[in-house]
Amino acid sequence: MFDRKSTVVKNGLLNGLRPTKLGLTICALLVLVTAGGFGVLSAAPKRAGSADIEKQRTAFGEVRSIALAIKAFRQDFGVYPDAGKKGEGEFTIVEMSSLQGRTLNPKQKEPGLAPAYIPKLPVKDPWGHPYLYGVSADLTQFEIVCTGSDGVLKTASPPKEEVATTCLDDDIIFVGDKFVQYPKGVQYLCK
Repeated sequence: MFDRKSTVVKNGLLNGLRPTKLGLTICALLVLVTAGGFGVLSAAPKRAGSADIEKQRTAFGEVRSIALAIKAFRQDFGVYPDAGKKGEGEFTIVEMSSLQGRTLNPKQKEPGLAPAYIPKLPVKDPWGHPYLYGVSADLTQFEIVCTGSDGVLKTASPPKEEVATTCLDDDIIFVGDKFVQYPKGVQYLCK
């Protein structure tokens, strides 16, 4: 008959430890591995929760809707909406609310973008921060910016090439015909 216990001991797999000592050794090892795992997890970046991810997706969709409305405005008038004031550089950046309730072009019959181009113009992102609208001095280029979960504009100018981000705080930027900075993949809380 095969005796498993004596075979393991004879082959030296227990290295001279009796089962009770081995049991304590395994328990001690389990405690160490568990404690080490918690240490690693606390140092790892924290993933964004589903509520924040949903807010980010909503912001992404709203930026796209605003961009479509602004592009439709250009189809009708040949230029993008005026920002209402002139900036010091080649671009003027204002809060999206400045596009509400005023005439954006002398030929325009109804003021603002809503309801002619978008049913309701979103002026604040899902975190409660204002969307930003930038337009060139000659009204031929535009950008829309969502400042992310923290509400802080992190870029002085849009990136030249597309940038996919993984930080919930990063800006979402639409320029002309496409997103140049946008969330992609797993999102993290980067504070």
